[in-house]
Amino acid sequence: MENILSLCCKNTKEEPKKFKPPILLEEGIIAIIFQNIAYTPTSNYRKWFFNTYKIKSTETIKRDRRYSLHEEIDYDEALTDRKIQKNGSIDSLLEEMYLCKEPLDIYYIPFAHQLIPIFERHIEYFDNNILSVKIPFGKIKFFEKNNIFFITFLFDKTIELSNLKNIEYKISKKIIYIDNITDKIINGFLNIPEIFDILKKMMMCEKTIISAHSRNCIFTDFIVYEISQRVRTDIAYYAIAPILENNPILYKKINKKLTYYLIHHENPNISSNFIKIYSPTSLICGLCQTSQNYRKNLKNITLEVLHDFI
Repeated sequence: MENILSLCCKNTKEEPKKFKPPILLEEGIIAIIFQNIAYTPTSNYRKWFFNTYKIKSTETIKRDRRYSLHEEIDYDEALTDRKIQKNGSIDSLLEEMYLCKEPLDIYYIPFAHQLIPIFERHIEYFDNNILSVKIPFGKIKFFEKNNIFFITFLFDKTIELSNLKNIEYKISKKIIYIDNITDKIINGFLNIPEIFDILKKMMMCEKTIISAHSRNCIFTDFIVYEISQRVRTDIAYYAIAPILENNPILYKKINKKLTYYLIHHENPNISSNFIKIYSPTSLICGLCQTSQNYRKNLKNITLEVLHDFI
């Protein structure tokens, strides 16, 4: 009898709930790849793309023959993890390439080379149709494909936030306070000449996918909320390893207004769609406000998040 009772007790005892991440949809994979591409200068991305692929009719295929890119190598640190002097000669670059035994296009590729198979499975989204528009203190990059509008926000790394939060910002019926720079960024985006066409494209598309990474999310959060107030369409926001500095009221309102994917190492109960980053090593660069190597941090996080899709 005791054995039966003990067995019943074991069966009725609740098991601890395990974290089950939401399924990363195809749109999320594309948004994360697009975020990597967005950090690459448009001209460099086009050089790499058209040196690697060609568009034949409606199909994008790999080239049989590839051409040298070394005469126009970009020395920007954001394009490579290697420590090469920006004013280094082409000889030193070729020597570095020879020692590492890597092709020259490693300096142009917008993401870790392990992600090429995923990129090629979704290559129809990235066939040189990405546009760029300047906004105050930064720029936006966007494209439209298969009735989906993708947009990401990139802000200057040198922006300094003021400690004085003295400007009122209204979220529904509640007031929070923001600094002068954040106010200029929000209003600057809403008043750029291209804003009408951008919002119109969002409304015409079946869905809008917004993405941002690291410190860029601080400002994108407000813009996402403003867009959700103006555009009546299906919107998803992918915040990749954001620095969560904004008022919790804003995050909770965003989560209610649209589909908010938080890709982070913790979920402070601000998103019902939480994708956990497990590796702490990939967070060291991106979650520190003083870090400037956004691209390297994003590469590490992308490899981790998309690992199961490679």
